[in-house]
Amino acid sequence: MIYRHPQVGTPLLNSLAASAPAGFLVGEDATSQTSQANAAVHSYTVAFWAASAIFAAGAAICGLILRIGNPEPAEPASGG
Repeated sequence: MIYRHPQVGTPLLNSLAASAPAGFLVGEDATSQTSQANAAVHSYTVAFWAASAIFAAGAAICGLILRIGNPEPAEPASGG
């Protein structure tokens, strides 16, 4: 049996990208092809910036957690 870890990132970005055109088209002519194309580009832009924020947060967390300098060598295990 293969256990697959639950994925959060892709469904989250997909939800953001799917809901972004609806918010963009509020007050616009939704039947216009130009407005629809602009809404599609807006959805990709929202997903890109959301992914960028996630990666930036991860980089900041790693910067805070990881220690500076060389790690100390481990002591050899006794064979006895």
